[in-house]
Amino acid sequence: MLLAIDPGASSGVAWVEAGQPTSRLIDLRADSEGAMFTRARVRFGELILPGDIVGIEAMLMPRAVTISSRQVLFGFRAVIVGLVFERDARLIEVPPHTWRSHFLGLVHAPKQVPRKQRRAWLKARAQDRVRELGWGDVSEDQADALGLLSYLRASLDPTYVETMPLFGGR
Repeated sequence: MLLAIDPGASSGVAWVEAGQPTSRLIDLRADSEGAMFTRARVRFGELILPGDIVGIEAMLMPRAVTISSRQVLFGFRAVIVGLVFERDARLIEVPPHTWRSHFLGLVHAPKQVPRKQRRAWLKARAQDRVRELGWGDVSEDQADALGLLSYLRASLDPTYVETMPLFGGR
């Protein structure tokens, strides 16, 4: 199975089921870091199977992200990397600008969007794109996971690109 994960306290997860992109949120919030990582191991462990291809958004963080938030996010990444190794799956890390270029046709919010609102603007565009493709009304994290899934599918199956309206195919 091809699985896309946008890691975070509220992780977006996407996969293809019966030919249709599907997504859900996984809430990993808990009272302590240890409890969050344990929850992540259990929840991601239910999804990652032997032989899967698991794509995750690469961890590129702005300076404003706190040290404790960075530690938690890198902890989630470590849990996923460990599960992929244990299950003999394949891991693909994709920088946000790479999947956004494919899925949204852009990498950054326009300069006229205030700097502090650019991340939210990009997430809203991903949600718009998901709705445009008929994949439902989803959260920001699910939309990011679906965008990552679309990129992975196009990277691994070149015929998929032709079916995306963004690239002129219908």
